Amino acid sequence: MKTEGQQTDNIANSETKDKKRLMSIEPNELSFTFCHNNVRVNQIVLPIGYNSIAVGYFKHTIPTVSEVDYAINVIEDALMSNKALVNNSEQLYASSALLSGLLIANVGAKNVFSRQEIEELFTQYANVSMGVPQLRYGIEVNSIDFALLLLVRETMHHLNFELLQCS
Repeated sequence: MKTEGQQTDNIANSETKDKKRLMSIEPNELSFTFCHNNVRVNQIVLPIGYNSIAVGYFKHTIPTVSEVDYAINVIEDALMSNKALVNNSEQLYASSALLSGLLIANVGAKNVFSRQEIEELFTQYANVSMGVPQLRYGIEVNSIDFALLLLVRETMHHLNFELLQCS
């Protein structure tokens, strides 16, 4: 099995020569590596990750509405702290096995996901946080998955990405 670093290298060195943004969601950080024509040109690391969100802001296995709202504000503030993070005609890639597993289990067995699909999954998670039974959607909500989903949703929404490709 490839490490996430090796997967990121494979994405960065793929045959397509264009602008890519490689997103890495780690336990305590969210990093973006900018690649233009298969050359790494910049990296921005934010001090938010799925574990820091789940542990720092979620007090329940299924976060409450107020916990989710607070986490959204924290993520949004971090993402908007650097204007260079806004999409500049780039394709967004992620090399997280956790994220891929979450999206494949809940959206479908594929590797490209639209912002609309992410929003629809977030709506289901949000409804569960408001008391709708998980069985209604056939999902299993936990704080780590919720944090991963929030990081991806907020990234796509606030940084203006329409598609996410997972590897």
